[in-house]
Amino acid sequence: PYVVLKAAATLDGRMATRTGDSRWVTNERSRHFVHRLRCELDAILAGSKTALADDPQLTARLPGRIRCRQPARIVLDSQLAIPLESALVRTVETAPLWLACSEQAPKEREEALVDAGASVIRLPWDQKGVDLSCLLDELGRREVNSLLVEGGARTMGSFVDGGLADAFFLFYAPKFLGDEAAVPVLAGRSLDKMASATPAFDIRVKRFEGDLMISGRFHERLY
Repeated sequence: PYVVLKAAATLDGRMATRTGDSRWVTNERSRHFVHRLRCELDAILAGSKTALADDPQLTARLPGRIRCRQPARIVLDSQLAIPLESALVRTVETAPLWLACSEQAPKEREEALVDAGASVIRLPWDQKGVDLSCLLDELGRREVNSLLVEGGARTMGSFVDGGLADAFFLFYAPKFLGDEAAVPVLAGRSLDKMASATPAFDIRVKRFEGDLMISGRFHERLY
């Protein structure tokens, strides 16, 4: 799949406070653009920490009677810890829910979640997390051609570190947290030299009232 990263942050690059609170970083116009983006892509992915902390639906919701297709929703959940009463599980009839877990995840949890309407994908998993290449291969087999990654910081960082991300949309709100313990946009590998930083290409800037959106690609050539 074509992988797109999306994040909303303060001007000092923080997606949430140290307690995990992130509602709302950006304004309504920025969030409306994200819902339009969800309509255009085949699937949305988030890590389990984001799913547990925010209890999101990860559906595409546009105002009025505007209708759009619902993307499949994917959660990286190594032990299938997502509650049956979560918003994601409760809305499986609205949009598909696929849970990517480790090969050692409890069978009883899988049975309960499948009975609730979710689909479970067992994948190789280690201390660094899921094998994202295997996940993308599986999504390709399921005819997912485009994927929107919405967090959290470690998940986003893993896609960048693995060279698996193709494009990004970063929204910056006119505010500062000023807290080093707040959640960053990316939490990936440690680098000693600025020359080792991941480059970005085809940078574009757009304003949504007070918010600023920066978009671009991780590869100089599209193909």
